[in-house]
Amino acid sequence: MAKNAKGSKLTKSYIKAARALLHPESTSAEIARILKHADVHYQKLRSELPEEKTFGARMGLQMACSAVAFHYTLTERGTDEEKVIQLIADTNWEIVKRGMAPIEWIGNLLFRDPMKNVR
Repeated sequence: MAKNAKGSKLTKSYIKAARALLHPESTSAEIARILKHADVHYQKLRSELPEEKTFGARMGLQMACSAVAFHYTLTERGTDEEKVIQLIADTNWEIVKRGMAPIEWIGNLLFRDPMKNVR
C-alpha cells in the first residue's frame, strides 16, 4: 500500500476529515500526535488483514481500519466513548459525502426534473 505525502498510511481523506473535526478542541501539535499514533494502530490492523481484490472492498477496509485506529487512539487518550463514536461517525460521513458528490452530480444531470426550474 502506498504511503501518502506525509508518510502516513492512513488515507488523506481520513486525515483531512479527522483534522477538521479535532481542530476546534486541539492544537496542531496535539492533532499531529493523534494522527501519528492512529497511523501506528492503522498499520498494525492493516498488516493483519489480507489484500482485497476489488476497489470497493479495499476502500471499505481502509475506512474500517482507519475508524478502528482512531477509536483506539482517542480512547487511549481518555476521550469519552460517546465523543469518540461521534467523532468517528462524523469523520466517516465527511468522507462518504465527498465520495458521493460526483455520483449525485451525475444523477442530477440525468434525472433532473426540468419543470422544477419553471415552477
